[in-house]
Parts: sequence; C-alpha cells; structure tokens
Amino acid sequence: MYLSREEEAIYQGERGETLARMMEILVALGDIYGAEWLVPVRSVQIAGVSYKNIGQAGLEWISDLEGKVAVPSILNPAGMDLCRWREMGIDEDFANKQQQVIEAYRKLGVSIDCTCTPYQIYDSLASPGDHLAWSESSAVSYANSVIGARTNREGGPSALAAALDSIRVHGKGAHKYDNARIGINGRIDTLQAAILLVKLGVFPGEIVARLSEQDAGVRCVRNDHPTVKPLGIAEYLARLLLPPEEYRDTATLLVPFAGTGSEIIGAWQAGWRNIIGVEMSEHACEIARFRVAHWCSGRLL
Repeated sequence: MYLSREEEAIYQGERGETLARMMEILVALGDIYGAEWLVPVRSVQIAGVSYKNIGQAGLEWISDLEGKVAVPSILNPAGMDLCRWREMGIDEDFANKQQQVIEAYRKLGVSIDCTCTPYQIYDSLASPGDHLAWSESSAVSYANSVIGARTNREGGPSALAAALDSIRVHGKGAHKYDNARIGINGRIDTLQAAILLVKLGVFPGEIVARLSEQDAGVRCVRNDHPTVKPLGIAEYLARLLLPPEEYRDTATLLVPFAGTGSEIIGAWQAGWRNIIGVEMSEHACEIARFRVAHWCSGRLL
C-alpha cells in the first residue's frame, strides 16, 4: 500500500508511539483488504465503549494511548447509563470500570455523547461525498444513503486509529466507489437491490424513504424517522422466523422499538398474521398506524 511521506514518517514513529501504533492498524487493514492508499476522513464514530465488551485488556490499551483526536469523534453507547446506573442495578465495580473507559476516551478528546445516531446531534459530522469512519451499523447505512457520504462499518480500534491519525484506509467497501453512479428506474423492492444500494451509498436520501413508502396515490404522510428500514429487508428477516403453516393462526411476533412500522409491515408481507409492535414515541406510532393501515389490508395491529 502506498504511503505519503507524512504517513511513512508516522509509521516509522517520528510523531510518537501512539500514532505509530494507530498507523500500524490502518496499514494492516489496508494490506488485508487490498487497499492502495489512505484517505482523510471528516469524522469518526467509535465503538468498543462498553467495558463488558472490551474488558480490562481493552481499558488498559485505550488508557495507554496519548494525544488528541484530529477530527470530530464521538462515542457509541456505553455499557450502562452513565448517570443513572445505580437505578439500573449496575454493579459498582463494573460502573467504576466503565467510567474509566469513558475518561480514557475523554482524555483523547473524544466527544462523550454515547450515541448510535451521531447525525441527530451534530449536522457538521458528514456531508455528501465525505469519507467517514463510523462504527454503528444503522449510522453507517444512514451515512451511506440519506447523507450520501462514504463509510464502512468500523471496529473500535480502526475507528480510533482513524480519529487519532485523521486518515482512513482506501480501496475497500464504500470508500472505493468514488465515481460510482447507478440509474434507478421503477420500484426497488428486492433484498439484493436494497443491500447493494445501501452499501454503495449511491442513491439520494429521498429514495431511502420511498423504499418504505411506495404508496399508490393514497394520502401521503411523511415518514421522518431518522433510520427508515427498507421493507424488503424487513420482510426477509421476518420470513426467517415464520412458523409452519399450522401454527400461524396462533403464533405472535413481538416487534419492540417498532418505530414507524417497517418491521411490522415486513412481517405481514412475510406471512405473519398476529403482530404486536411496541414504540414509545407517539409521533412514530401515528406514522406507523397510517402505514400499517395502507400496507396490511386496512388492519391496525
């Protein structure tokens, strides 16, 4: 993989041990995926925050790092509510370790917002065409589609490496399709097409919404949910859980965090007939009621 003079200097340790270690991670990933060079990123979202996931070894690794992030960087959710952990019955030893993880990231200049939807908090994190290093799967899909940016789904170490070095491996996944263009005609309602388009991030945001709102001239209610799910994917996943025919009249599918109803509609299209959705947002529920009534033979589930 080609490195510029500055990148080579970082790799050789001329700018300190921490940046050299981060560059080693990026170069190793570049070699694994056949990347040709590195590319600057505009922002980073870092996973590997929960102490339950990273353990003592992860905590020590992060704590040993020095320096500050070079681009806006935000944390994924932690392993507990940072303020109300006692009310949740979290063990105090675990809470102390989790706070140490948070402080280690804070020392590096990472924003401690602990969110899987960073685009809802900061408009400045991404614009169309930007290269990003984001970790949360739903945020990656949103960035590659609605925003029109470019990001793979990063692991914690690679995202942190990109944040500290402000560079990102190029030549794999979403970053490779700089000049890709796809003409879209007609309906996009197959799982394969939906996955391909979301991965490439080559279609405008309004089409993402229309994946779940292909109504035929009926009254339109704007679906402003921040992470609209394609109905084709929802149907495919629900079909994996579909019971045999003789049990379908009595089997019930529970959809927690139902949002605006994509999973409910997908389950209905897959053949489920008893579906319960749970959603705390009244606004989302109103949109879901409209969509379910349209898609599910006029039934409100």
